[in-house]
Amino acid sequence: GTMEFIACIIIGAFVFSNSFHATAFSVLFHNPLLTYPLRGRTNHSRMRDFLNGLGMTDRFDPQQIQDTTPLSTPDWKRIDDLLSGKIDTSKSFLSHNTNS
Repeated sequence: GTMEFIACIIIGAFVFSNSFHATAFSVLFHNPLLTYPLRGRTNHSRMRDFLNGLGMTDRFDPQQIQDTTPLSTPDWKRIDDLLSGKIDTSKSFLSHNTNS
């Protein structure tokens, strides 16, 4: 279930995934990760855009993990600050555009 999925990400030494949710939770929990699209599928823009928006472009590999370039060490403080800003912007948008 959902809790098992999250637990695997929390305790994982390295997350290697083609899932947006695994990518997002890995970032939230500061786990090393590498995300790749499914071969022949074109629905990976959400994962790519999420990582690009956080400056983690080297964590998305559309070449099915064929690149041997070492990965950079994420600046988790900077990434957390970016995420916090994006969350605040989303909350503000929702609070001003919700019919309640």
